[in-house]
Amino acid sequence: MNKQHGRRSQTADEIILDAREKEGPDPCQGSDRAERKDRIQLLTSENARLREVIDNLGDALFVHDADGRFVDVNKQACESLGYSRGELLASSPLDLNPQAGKQENGRWWETLELGQHVTIECEHQRKDGSRFPVEIRSSCLLGMKDHLFLARVRDITKRKAIEAELADYKMNLEQLGTESHLQEQQKL
Repeated sequence: MNKQHGRRSQTADEIILDAREKEGPDPCQGSDRAERKDRIQLLTSENARLREVIDNLGDALFVHDADGRFVDVNKQACESLGYSRGELLASSPLDLNPQAGKQENGRWWETLELGQHVTIECEHQRKDGSRFPVEIRSSCLLGMKDHLFLARVRDITKRKAIEAELADYKMNLEQLGTESHLQEQQKL
């Protein structure tokens, strides 16, 4: 419970319900104080359950506005980058990929329209300065006032290592095939 100047501050759910009550009684909703309290508890419980699900996803989730300011991140985002939630909320996607500002598609989300998705690969930089490859799947959503962008970010370090091993293996096979072919040609 947050207290300011000796008073408990309202939760977002309580503020929404207060605004609805000021609009007048809803014929579909009872105006009884007990029902209001039950609705607040239900909304609070649903928000807590949704936050738990989002925070326990295996991928990092970032929500940012059209200006690139993060408005929400999940626990995996914080853990993968070594930043606190507050530090990430004070940053932008460009802060996580310093090379993005130098690239033509640095602010790639600006091309997305409502309902569109895009997948890109780039690097993220941790708080300690180390970098790792990521795949970003981003979509444009309608927020309360403006468009928001939801980005699911997956660490693809293992995938890139396997791809490199496969490329080396393929090159070695091709080299062996070429050498074998040359040896057979010399025998003829």
